[in-house]
Amino acid sequence: MKYWLYELRIPILALVLSGTVIIAVTGRWSWVSGHVFPNTTWGLYSKEFFENVLVEAHGMILDLLVIGLVAYLFQRRSERSDLKKQVLRDLEDLRHYRGSDAGYRIYGELRRLSSLGVKKVTIATARINDVSLEGLDLVDSSAQGVVISKSSLRDCAFTGCDFDGAVFLDVRAKRTTFRGAKLVRAKLVGARFKGCDFSGADLTGADFSNADLSSAIFRGANCTRTKFDGAKLRSANFVGATGLSEELSSIAADAKHIKMK
Repeated sequence: MKYWLYELRIPILALVLSGTVIIAVTGRWSWVSGHVFPNTTWGLYSKEFFENVLVEAHGMILDLLVIGLVAYLFQRRSERSDLKKQVLRDLEDLRHYRGSDAGYRIYGELRRLSSLGVKKVTIATARINDVSLEGLDLVDSSAQGVVISKSSLRDCAFTGCDFDGAVFLDVRAKRTTFRGAKLVRAKLVGARFKGCDFSGADLTGADFSNADLSSAIFRGANCTRTKFDGAKLRSANFVGATGLSEELSSIAADAKHIKMK
């Protein structure tokens, strides 16, 4: 936007100056007409002629303002669309990047997309390491095979996202939701997801062994073949969950106050 305004600085300045002069003359017309055009006429140039000119000039300024505003809005929309496409391309390239700063750069692109209102992205097979992810809000995004390690999730929402085969290594999450997400065959061994919300998620074959899931919510989740061996499930909510083939109290490290009904 700044570059566009800079390129049009001369036309904008001319419009502002001419508009200022026209408005000033119109506002002081009684004085101007009395001193500049008292009784002077030259052909068609008369007081009435210049009055009509001023009226037409006001209409011209209004037209230019409307046209300029419409052009500006279209320009902004085009720039925003181009920026979204560029950031999405950058994110696509980073999915295959394995540098030590991959996680930081991917998080930066996700934040930029969030500021642009983009919630559906693709980060499948990406590697996100040693990053504190905060405030991410993704919907129906593709994250199959993503590996998140030595990182934290805070105030994030992954509604309906596909984490099929994803791996969470040494990950801590707070106030994070996976409502309706797909975590089929996902590995969350030893992860700390206290109080996280997995309502309606598909957890078929997921491995939560030795994970801290205290007060986590699994309402209506599909827990078919889901492993909770050694997991901390104190006060976890499994109301409406399906596929639980074993007594959680017999395999969990802490199963006190679990809600099943």
